[in-house]
Amino acid sequence: MANKRDPTVLVACFFGDTPRPSSRLYGPMKELTSADNPPIYKETTLPNYTAHYISKGLYGASALPDFKL
Repeated sequence: MANKRDPTVLVACFFGDTPRPSSRLYGPMKELTSADNPPIYKETTLPNYTAHYISKGLYGASALPDFKL
């Protein structure tokens, strides 16, 4: 868990050969969020994130800002 004094790096990794249709939500760990430390990004499914990422194209812009709360 990162402390509040130093910069934090967030990394999302999905492993698999194809995005399978799934309703599983990926998001911040509930144990690491609270009223004092709310999540920064909303939950999403892998197919939803993949479709959004592909629709943005590979123009060097991150897809993450679109998932910010």
